[in-house]
Formats: sequence, C-alpha cells, structure tokens
Amino acid sequence: MGNIGGGDGSGGFNPAGLAAGMIIGGGVGSQISGMMQNMRPASPVPPVLPQNIYHISVNGNQAGPFTIQQLRELVSQGQFNKSFHVWAQGMANWDLAGNIKEINDSLFMNSPPPPPPPAPPGTST
Repeated sequence: MGNIGGGDGSGGFNPAGLAAGMIIGGGVGSQISGMMQNMRPASPVPPVLPQNIYHISVNGNQAGPFTIQQLRELVSQGQFNKSFHVWAQGMANWDLAGNIKEINDSLFMNSPPPPPPPAPPGTST
C-alpha cells in the first residue's frame, strides 16, 4: 500500500485534505441541488379564463365595462334587463342583452317574466 501519513509527496493519505474536499464538495453539491430545484417548474397554476367585459347603453350613454357578475348585480337591483343594448370586444355592433347567449343564459334564463299589471280597482283576480 501507499505511505499513509508520509509527507514525502508520494500521494499518501491526507485526512485534512480529504475532510476539506468533502466539505467543499458538499457545499457545491448543495448549491447545485438548490439551483436544480429552482429550475424545476413550480406547481402548475391553472390559466385564468378569459372573461367577457361588456359595455351597456343607458339612455344613449355608454356605461361600463361590466363583468357578468356586475351585470347580475344590476339585474337584481332592477337596473339592467334584456332590452338594454350591449357591446363587447369582438362584436360588430351593439345588440340587445337578451340576444347575447352568454348574458341571456347567465342572467335571464332562470328569472321569471315580469308580473302582470295590477288588476283595475273593483275587479277581482
């Protein structure tokens, strides 16, 4: 075997050098591991679904933009209905809200029709 502990430069065993090499190697390995983890893609984030934004015509004036949820709130407050003109990006012209599938299906399909007018006085219903 080789000369263990011999200081003659013949390539003998050097415990201090071995320890230093292990410490340096461990540090470099840890840094490389950290870099590899940073390169790994993060947990997949679901894409944000595009949301249509609508403008409405109120007494000839443009209002908005509004999301479907905001339009739903206007419907519940009685401030928006099928007869309002609506426009969104990609539409050639303004159209009635009741003619736009997304608006009609989201806001008006489950709502009852307006109630009948009150009966004239003196008549029974």
